[in-house]
Amino acid sequence: MRKGPGDNPLYVFLHTPKCAGTTLTYHFRQHLAPDEMLAFYIHQPGAYRDPVTKRRLTLRTWEEIDERLSALTPEHRGRVRVIYGHDAFIGLERWFGDRNVRYFTFLRDPVELLLSWYKMFRRILERRGTLERFRLEASGLQDDHGQVRPFRDWFLATEALYPALAHNNMTRHFGHRFLRDPSPHRIYGPAQLETCKAALETCCRVGTVRTFSRHAEELCRELGLPLTLVNRNYSPKYATVEELGDFVDVIRRCNRLDTALYEHAVRLDPLADAVQRT
Repeated sequence: MRKGPGDNPLYVFLHTPKCAGTTLTYHFRQHLAPDEMLAFYIHQPGAYRDPVTKRRLTLRTWEEIDERLSALTPEHRGRVRVIYGHDAFIGLERWFGDRNVRYFTFLRDPVELLLSWYKMFRRILERRGTLERFRLEASGLQDDHGQVRPFRDWFLATEALYPALAHNNMTRHFGHRFLRDPSPHRIYGPAQLETCKAALETCCRVGTVRTFSRHAEELCRELGLPLTLVNRNYSPKYATVEELGDFVDVIRRCNRLDTALYEHAVRLDPLADAVQRT
């Protein structure tokens, strides 16, 4: 556990995309006061609620996040109990140095992660009839005739059109967003992986999607929140790991860093063995 002086812990949820975090962040918003939490999601409209002005803002850069943190009064800093988001980051001791800052995160098997991305894009297309907001990430979902590609064809198309999603997306996000590594994504390799693995070891809790429910219950107990969470991620499956057959090996070869980071998370997860046995 990352320790600091004082008995007023600050929980920081490093929200990895497609790793069960939507359910937990929804629970935070339902049961914490607005001035008890800060949400950092760059380019997500209105995700940040300024605790001073009460206005909802769209954050666009790391520098803007830092400016918002610097503008907080000691009183506001003392009231914040949870910080979360795709752009939450390790290093918040700079602003909360008198607090016990506790980082935690959840990771996911990379094959299941990509299946979840595919499912999300298909659901958005079905609900909205367009993927304009996700034009880069989802540009391979439909073929030239507007037909939805099956998962395998989507993955191969995404490799060519948006490789940062198809290749080690989880490790890239962890290093680029959570550790604020400004390096271009294309150079991610063993050195960046080791940096991410070392950062995981500083977290007070590392879990996986498979152990999420038990970890979330423990976190809610520590925060004094209700233990029953509402699942915000349910939707039909369009493909499963079992249906992919040997294609799973293709995905894993393209995601060696993500596989290694996930396996490291499993080794750090105190609940992994118990869930494996059940």
